Amino acid sequence: NNSINEFIDTKNKVMHDVLLIEEKVTKLEDAVLIQNYNWGQSEPMDLMAFYNYFENHRQEIMVELIKDYESIGNELLKGLEQKTHSTESMGCKMMVDYYKYWERRIFNALVRMIVRAYATLRGLFNPPKNRKSLFKITAQYNHPDVIYHPNPDEMHKVINKLNQAPLLCCKQFRRWMKGMCRLCETKEISSETGEEEMVFTFFKELDKHPLIAMLMTEASGLLLDMHNQIDKNTKVWQETYRDQKLYDSVSRGKLEKNLDKNPSTTYIEKELTSYERHKAKIERMQKKSAETTFYYLTIDNTDVIRAGLKQVNSLIDLLRRKLYET
Repeated sequence: NNSINEFIDTKNKVMHDVLLIEEKVTKLEDAVLIQNYNWGQSEPMDLMAFYNYFENHRQEIMVELIKDYESIGNELLKGLEQKTHSTESMGCKMMVDYYKYWERRIFNALVRMIVRAYATLRGLFNPPKNRKSLFKITAQYNHPDVIYHPNPDEMHKVINKLNQAPLLCCKQFRRWMKGMCRLCETKEISSETGEEEMVFTFFKELDKHPLIAMLMTEASGLLLDMHNQIDKNTKVWQETYRDQKLYDSVSRGKLEKNLDKNPSTTYIEKELTSYERHKAKIERMQKKSAETTFYYLTIDNTDVIRAGLKQVNSLIDLLRRKLYET
């Protein structure tokens, strides 16, 4: 009877620890690295506020996940070994297959965690048409260039960092030593960051996972689309102001020289009509393109339009003054 009771007691303790491991793996599997975005807010965030909104949440979640993950081997599997084999080596030969089983379960949980994160990112960067954009950038005209704040390179860097974060965070999940549940301690200096990092993690295997690779490629495509849209916006305004010759110093110099020659009223009225047409076109564009929204990005062209109107109004005023004098 004592042996039976002892066996039952050991079994109950083992099952309790197994359930705890199961809970931690499930928690890892269900982890939300990319939190839900508040689409109901009145205005889009600026770029860094947008990044910090997600990054701060991810870092907070990761602290808890790493703690839970490391406790599986350091505490729970070590405890199971003690209860079933009366040792605490964390490398019991009778438990090698059991270690492999949980390592595979952990790997699959990480895959699901990452896939969920990228599915959320895809929804963010490719939202339905009736949703507001995620963040706004402003455009300014500095002839002949359209300048963006923040600039597209900085945007690409920040968004790409957010895009890579779910996969890169898996570098914090260290692998176990072969045939053991003891965490690897080997470190090396990263050639990319110059910082010390763990060598044996789940990152390399996850980086090769076909579904994760596909989602990463898809996200990179959305980044390329962003650059194409910004280039398109730049081209529209550059061509508009170039065709109207608003900033052409040669054309303005020629106009001023002709006006100094006291030209006919017909000439002045013709030039005046031409620039008033240009002004009307810019005003139409102001109603249509003051803000251009593409997927997750809104481009505010207010300053570009203001610069064009200021330039054309100066030419119109010049012609009107001359017409009045005539």
